[in-house]
Amino acid sequence: MEDKFKILSLDGGGAKGIYTLGILYEIEAYLEKNLNKNLQQYFDLFYGTSTGSIIASMICLGYKVDMIKKKYINMLPSIMSPLRKKIRSAELRKYLEKEFENKDFYSFPKPIGIVATNLTKNRQIIFKTNVSQALGSQSTFKPGFGCSIAEAIEASCAAYPLYFHLKNITNEQINAELVDGGYVANNPTLFAIIEARKAFKKELNQIYVLNIGTGTFIEKRGIVGKLIKRFNWISYMSNIFQANSQAFDDILTYLFDDVNKLRINDTTTNESLATSLLEYDKDKLEKIFSFGRETFSKFESEIKNFLT
Repeated sequence: MEDKFKILSLDGGGAKGIYTLGILYEIEAYLEKNLNKNLQQYFDLFYGTSTGSIIASMICLGYKVDMIKKKYINMLPSIMSPLRKKIRSAELRKYLEKEFENKDFYSFPKPIGIVATNLTKNRQIIFKTNVSQALGSQSTFKPGFGCSIAEAIEASCAAYPLYFHLKNITNEQINAELVDGGYVANNPTLFAIIEARKAFKKELNQIYVLNIGTGTFIEKRGIVGKLIKRFNWISYMSNIFQANSQAFDDILTYLFDDVNKLRINDTTTNESLATSLLEYDKDKLEKIFSFGRETFSKFESEIKNFLT
């Protein structure tokens, strides 16, 4: 249907984004074989939080899922293995600057939303592509608030205080401390729907949202996990992000029943897949990617019906 407004919304979840990529790998193959379109061509709006912002940005820029997966497998050990968050933050920044160079939001061929948390104002901040997405202050709108893609993603991924440093951004549009978008919307679908309605003027029944989570796994406690057990509120950060995602999904289900929404997220109690936000073992990452592909098979009929 030509009046469909198709949104790809990707949850946060650290290294578990590799699970998201397993699902997307199969979806991409289906689209290319049956509709002669890739993910970038199929969807009209992309939204991502934290690790989802990296994946959404790459897809929007035209990366194939297999290429994104290879980059994840190679980058995660250097980013996630250091014990000190200062080093992890530096490695993340170095990777993002190398991958996205000095690209700004004008580089995106389609609209995107990258969700972070403005700690200064205690609310969300969403980096967007064009003025049509602005819900206010259109006369002074600048794509991505004048930030580079790398800066916006770093802010969205800054799981402060435990895993990464907060991101300070100061320019003519922003003067704030920004942290992980998972604190306000680990599942960014609600903001994507609001944008489709208010900015793109779509009716609820025209909106089709494919929302992909990062899976629910047995939590692995490595050295870091053992060290943080004494700080109870920090030790449950992964659970908090997952609860945030589920709460947003429940809200959407009850309040926006006219929206065509499909959430894909699976749970496993397999001990061999026990993992954490900081996973960097390449063999484990490959297994989690395969579990994502298995999740596609589990929901295959629903996904295919949704896509066509």
